[in-house]
Amino acid sequence: MHPPNELHSEDLDLEREWDECMEGMLNQRNAEHSVVVVTMNLRRYASVPRDWQAVHRELSRILVDVPDVICLQEGLEGMDILSQVGYKRIASSVLRAQALRDAVYGSAVELNTCSSSSHGRLLVNELYIKSVGSKWEAIDSGAAQISSDLILEMEGHEEREGCGAWPLASRCVVWTKLRHCQKPAGPFVYVLNTQLSGGRVEDPHFLVLAEERAMQMQRLLELFDSHLGVAGGDLGILAGSLGAHPKDIGPVLVPDASNSGFHTDELRKRFQDYLASPFNVLADHRWKLAYDHFQVGSTSPEGRLVDHMATNYETPVQAEVLSSGSHMCLSDNDFVKAKFSVQFQQVQESRRVPLHSAVRERRVDAMVQGLKSAQWMKNGALAAAAKAGANQRMRLRCEQEDLRRQLQTEKHAADELQTELTSEMRELRDRCHEQGQTVGLLTQRLADARSAIAAELQDAATERAALRGELMSEESQRQKLQATLMHEEAEASSRVEAADQQLASMVAVRDSLQAQLQSALKVQAELREHIAAEREGRAELEVAGERELLAWERIKESSVASPSQMQSVHDEQSRLRQHLNAEAAICQQEAEAFRHSLQEVTEEIQENSDNKQRAMAALGAVGCEWPVLQEEAAEAVERASAKEAEVEGVRRRTRDFEKQLERLREDILQCRQDNIALELKKERDLLNEEVHTEALRQEELLMELDAARRSRSIFQCLFPRSQPPPPPSTPPPQRTKPPPPQLPRTGTSQPGLERAPTSAAPMQQVPSLRRAEVQNMPASSSEETSSDDSDSAEEKLRRPPARTRPQGEPDFIESDEV
Repeated sequence: MHPPNELHSEDLDLEREWDECMEGMLNQRNAEHSVVVVTMNLRRYASVPRDWQAVHRELSRILVDVPDVICLQEGLEGMDILSQVGYKRIASSVLRAQALRDAVYGSAVELNTCSSSSHGRLLVNELYIKSVGSKWEAIDSGAAQISSDLILEMEGHEEREGCGAWPLASRCVVWTKLRHCQKPAGPFVYVLNTQLSGGRVEDPHFLVLAEERAMQMQRLLELFDSHLGVAGGDLGILAGSLGAHPKDIGPVLVPDASNSGFHTDELRKRFQDYLASPFNVLADHRWKLAYDHFQVGSTSPEGRLVDHMATNYETPVQAEVLSSGSHMCLSDNDFVKAKFSVQFQQVQESRRVPLHSAVRERRVDAMVQGLKSAQWMKNGALAAAAKAGANQRMRLRCEQEDLRRQLQTEKHAADELQTELTSEMRELRDRCHEQGQTVGLLTQRLADARSAIAAELQDAATERAALRGELMSEESQRQKLQATLMHEEAEASSRVEAADQQLASMVAVRDSLQAQLQSALKVQAELREHIAAEREGRAELEVAGERELLAWERIKESSVASPSQMQSVHDEQSRLRQHLNAEAAICQQEAEAFRHSLQEVTEEIQENSDNKQRAMAALGAVGCEWPVLQEEAAEAVERASAKEAEVEGVRRRTRDFEKQLERLREDILQCRQDNIALELKKERDLLNEEVHTEALRQEELLMELDAARRSRSIFQCLFPRSQPPPPPSTPPPQRTKPPPPQLPRTGTSQPGLERAPTSAAPMQQVPSLRRAEVQNMPASSSEETSSDDSDSAEEKLRRPPARTRPQGEPDFIESDEV
């Protein structure tokens, strides 16, 4: 048994040794690591000489302390000057880049600083990493566009190829994710390389680009925070051309001061806001600038610090400017190198407290188990020393020797692993070199194709301008044609309105024709009624003729009429002749008036026919442009055809009536040739030649009057002017001869008294018989005089067909009673 004090001192020594061992192991694991980043703005290779060996020597001199990552801005596609100094490209913005000519908005000053063969090349941002011997390896990379699709109005002057609207130059960010070779679990380092809008060409538009610069930085930080999978302990490094900070510049010449319309102080304030907008966004997201103008100085020819670096949290940084030699300059901007310390997690030292026996026993068991499992424990030196009670120095020496052996073993394994990795890296380098050559060829082909496309686009722009001029001329011609079309439409509308008016007048004429047809139908019905009445009168006249024949037989018994009766007959005939002459004159006047009216109606019908033809011609002309009107006109023509068919039917019915009248005329002629009429005419010739002559003259006058009346009725059927009077409800009264008086047969009667009445009776009955014959006699000359007396016939047809007896005309039939 050992004394308690000796055990307690041994426990303290063991605990102290354990803490020292654990602390040394933790310090070795959590040793400080660093990453070196260089930002280089080559300014489109404007200052890089074409002596590539001299360029490589200058790069080797500048990059004597080999950095881990190089951020290159404003490089050209297909040009790589860092591969010969031990760097390989891991990220590029070639897929989102644009040609150099478009990136500088066609500025002749900027283009003249570069070779003409570079004007069609793409302007890119790139990331390079040390290919051999680097502690960091790239496990991921990419590129993203952060600029907007703005349009800038560029003023045309001598130093610019084109003027007008230019799209904003494309701005992109390229990034890579780095992992330490000995710390595969992290933390990781994210390096972002970009160039924001700004510079000599874009600064005059600072009023528009102030918000754009802020939005570009905002998009970049959103990419870092949301899309790259950044963990809590990862380090983010932003490098690139961010523009001058307002605090780092003195008095400046504010661009565009004459055309902005703002006061100078306001312009200065806005220009400072334009410069400070991305730095304000960085401050809002708690990013820290790695250095300032006081630490590294200026990097641009204007004496400003435009190349910056920033981190997502504060970490120790060592920054310096890499200046080119006096005999060779690779860029008019200086390069900046910064060394960032990457702190891994540290185990905080806990305050010593007395260990509990159970805790001490567990630690001892763990240490023993760990020592037993170690390779250097197999020789048993430490166990022997412990068993033998060797002192602490001996144990430490044994541990040191065993650790040295283990270190040699690990170094040997590391050399073998490094050899394998070197062979693999060489194979990968060869593959990458072959792929790089292929990519270079493809890039050159793409550049040539892009140049050709740019030339074609220029030609297309010229053709577009020419086509625009042609379009303007076509537009003016179209406007002229439209005005002409509108004028023609207005003229056609006026023609259509005129055609509508003519059509309305034609419709009115058609309605009037329909009304005339209806009135003709009514007159036809009245004529039929009159014909029926005439037939009844003829039958009655036949009966009266038979009666008068009987009376004439009785009259024949008388020998000679008395002279007084003959004188009275002559007087009556004279009065009748005068009356008939007056009526004939009146009838002639009426016939003349009817003829004049008929001529007016004929002219009106002819005018309506001409209007109809003109309307049809106008409708035919308008119908080519207005199908609807053509259909209506066709319908109107169909209706007119129907009406013409109706008129033709009326004409056919009129011809039928004329045939009926002809047949009636033939019947009347047959009646004239009747034997009774012939016997009466012979007996009348025997009575007295003078009476016969006067009777014939009276007969002719009556026939002319009757013919005029009949011709008037025919024309009234075709051209009625007024509503005819309604037909009489009863047929006109017929004059009948009273029965002959019975002569007394007494022997006392005087012969002279008996003969006087009988002798006078035939003289009175002859005119009455003639009058009855004239009433039943057909109008033989009506057709002959219809054309001459149409107007008078039309006017007389409206009056009732009653014959009026002249004033003072004796009634020969009724005179038998005397």
